[in-house]
Amino acid sequence: MALTPEQAAQRFRDLLTSNGFTPEDVRVSVDPMSLGSTIDVTIMRLGIRLDAIDRLAKKHLEIEVDAAGELLLGWNRHVDVRYARAALAPLQAEAAARIGLLKRGQSAELGSYVVTRSDVGWEVAVKHLPDELPRAFPSRERAARWVAQWVAASGKKSIP
Repeated sequence: MALTPEQAAQRFRDLLTSNGFTPEDVRVSVDPMSLGSTIDVTIMRLGIRLDAIDRLAKKHLEIEVDAAGELLLGWNRHVDVRYARAALAPLQAEAAARIGLLKRGQSAELGSYVVTRSDVGWEVAVKHLPDELPRAFPSRERAARWVAQWVAASGKKSIP
């Protein structure tokens, strides 16, 4: 018998607790939608690796597809793992302050990322992926938020 979304969320909370996480570390809620649900998982503090929580969360994912891989309608359960904005705020502020000093054409290294101020905004590239195109952002705040999310996902509490 399939679990209800609320039962699946409670099982996931229990799994988090058994792995040493508290409700102050990670919050779990259910977002029902037409013909399905999403278990929303919010990491509340820095220092918790996103991939560790994501690995646990994927055990509660239920997506039905047909033989061709097409999503079937009806009661699919998605899992969405993210950091709370409040948790990311210090990293985002640090990144914004550092890249806000850049003049057009200048770059700065922020950990594994290179941020360049262009004529139209900011570009963020990953240093160890030189063939990947940089991501472009129209504002300093958006570029800083993107850097903050990826630095936090690696388990770091500050930008190297």
